[in-house]
Amino acid sequence: MVHNKAPPQSSKIDKYSATKPSADATGSPSALLGESEHSLGELMAFIRDLKGTLEPKHDAVIVEVSLLRADLKKLSDKVTTVESNVAVLRFTNKQLEEQVQYLTKQIEMVTGKVEDQEGRALRNNIRGMGLLREQRATMRNSFWKTLS
Repeated sequence: MVHNKAPPQSSKIDKYSATKPSADATGSPSALLGESEHSLGELMAFIRDLKGTLEPKHDAVIVEVSLLRADLKKLSDKVTTVESNVAVLRFTNKQLEEQVQYLTKQIEMVTGKVEDQEGRALRNNIRGMGLLREQRATMRNSFWKTLS
């Protein structure tokens, strides 16, 4: 259940209603809005005083918001710069990785060919030594056969 209460009276209303006697002795806002010229003057003074206290705060808030917007713009520019630098670094890193992969393949191909050539030479030498042994054995066998 919601109770409707009147908003609390501000100290300014109390100050103006208490400084000069009004038709209503309670100091309520209805006394300020009375028919007399005196109450209207108090109300206008209250409004001027209230406006005077709010305007500097309003201006300060506008200045603060504009400073925050400027800071946000600077941060946004820095973030954009950092993002573009990261994109460039990623692209460069990708190029370097591709270059490393290409060079690795080239090295593997070259070392593989060298190893193959060395391996072939070694295998040929082994085969050559093997052929020589077989040839020697055959010649020895045929020599002994002829002697016997």
